[in-house]
Amino acid sequence: LFFPLAVAMLVALGLVSQGLPAKLSAWRWSRPKTLSTMGQFLQVGFTTMSNIALIPFMCIQHPTGQSSVLQYNAVVCGTDDHSGMVIVGVLLICMGCIFLALLTWLVTVAPTKASKG
Repeated sequence: LFFPLAVAMLVALGLVSQGLPAKLSAWRWSRPKTLSTMGQFLQVGFTTMSNIALIPFMCIQHPTGQSSVLQYNAVVCGTDDHSGMVIVGVLLICMGCIFLALLTWLVTVAPTKASKG
């Protein structure tokens, strides 16, 4: 959950920078640059987040009949430990889908906004 916390930190720092006194106005973050930084950060982290989210769903069958997570052989699929991993994986997948939906919306809206100036 590093990526959502980092984005929240960027939002908080952007808001705090708006409260700087006039003498330090050069240090204030502009909204477009802050949003661009957040988007770039999320874009870089998207692949990593997607890979981590899918780990719990990659179970392999053992000759003994049990299944375990491919990267964590000690975690048996269907146990409480695995269920916790699946919950976190589903949350990360949902965040990735929200990110993709936001990007799709921005791509469709951006040309109109850019033409208006």
